[in-house]
Amino acid sequence: MFDSLKDQVIRKGDIQDVEEAMVESGLDEWLAYSLEKTCNLLFERFSAQQCNVIVIRPERKVGSQSEFDNHLRPGKGILHISLIIRSCLEKESPAFLELPVILVGFSKGCLVLNHVLAELSTVIAMDRPNPPKFVLDWEAATKEFKIPSYEPTMRISRTQTPIDFLRDHRDEVMKFCHQLRAIHWVDPHRFPTEPNVLREALTFLCQFRDESITHISFHSTDRQIKDSRRLWIQKEYDIMQSLISEMSLNSRPLIKKYLEDQLPILETHFQ
Repeated sequence: MFDSLKDQVIRKGDIQDVEEAMVESGLDEWLAYSLEKTCNLLFERFSAQQCNVIVIRPERKVGSQSEFDNHLRPGKGILHISLIIRSCLEKESPAFLELPVILVGFSKGCLVLNHVLAELSTVIAMDRPNPPKFVLDWEAATKEFKIPSYEPTMRISRTQTPIDFLRDHRDEVMKFCHQLRAIHWVDPHRFPTEPNVLREALTFLCQFRDESITHISFHSTDRQIKDSRRLWIQKEYDIMQSLISEMSLNSRPLIKKYLEDQLPILETHFQ
């Protein structure tokens, strides 16, 4: 029975929260997208695959902004995800910990997925002749496109972190990444643009491992891509798409736009 089960793990975006908190914050009009309803929706959507659905609430909120501190600290992101899954499933059955994993990020929650790629690529590079001294970053080093760094609200140090932070639990990181069967970026506002990170992580994920493969998908709407107030989104999207098009991969990532005939408003973002 366990072979057919999967863990569906989603990181939410802004505005969304548990219903009680949304009502207290005056976000009643968006209750259709509360964490409870999102969890139920995902459970129904993947019921045929018998998934365990885990929705991760951010550590804190700044106004309506979601902040995923624990999952964005270099060297600790994948470890925190793995420990959350363990704490949720181990008491149900130890066999659940060996199940395939699907990661889904929505809106700002996609920052966590970008960080997963950065940590995975760092662990892979550890065995190279000239390994990196620091945990790699998913952002492109060049600033010629005037792409912003993390938003000021993130309040997370971008200081370089020695790879020893990852070395201590590299086996757990690799075990988790081998369990990944799919990663979905759902209408993100930031895309991975660092060439080495994309090459290392996608080459690993998009190759066959023990007759399995990780399916990578980027789902976007014009609510993000065409936002004239945040021009970096289109630039990062184009950079990422260009880099991926040049790679030779066993499985091509899906890069798709949706609802292009609808207004780029918040309702489109949630749809």
